[in-house]
Amino acid sequence: MKHLQQYIRQCIQSLENIDCERDGVCMQVAELVAKCLFEKGFEDFQVIEGYIWTEDGLYDQYPTEHTWIQLNTGEIIDPSESQFDKYGGIAERIQGTAYDDEDEYYGETKFYSPEEYLKLSLKYPNDLSKWLKK
Repeated sequence: MKHLQQYIRQCIQSLENIDCERDGVCMQVAELVAKCLFEKGFEDFQVIEGYIWTEDGLYDQYPTEHTWIQLNTGEIIDPSESQFDKYGGIAERIQGTAYDDEDEYYGETKFYSPEEYLKLSLKYPNDLSKWLKK
C-alpha cells in the first residue's frame, strides 16, 4: 500500500502543467492518471464516468457529468475535483443511474477497467494543449 500511495502522488505530480480547475478537464486528468498507474503495473482501480451533484447544484435541476478514478479499496483519486469549488464542491457522487431533481432519467454511470479506458482513449485522443496552465 505504501508503494501505491507513492505511485498516486507521482502520477498526480505529473499533472503540474495541467489546469485541473478548468471545467471539463476531468476526462483528460483521469486518462493521464490511469495511464501512469497502469504503466507502473497497478490495475486495481476503475475509471468512472459518472455524475455528481455540487453543493450549489443541489439547487439546480440536473447533475453534472464527471470522471474520476476509484481504487478497489473505495478510495477516490480525483485531481480535477477543484473545478467544482466555485460551485461549493462535490456534494454527492452518483454511481448508478442519475436522475434530475424531478426524478427524470438523466444518464447511467459507466465503469471501466484501466485497460478498457486506455483503449477507449486511444480511439478518441485528447489534445492536452488546451488544458495547459496559462
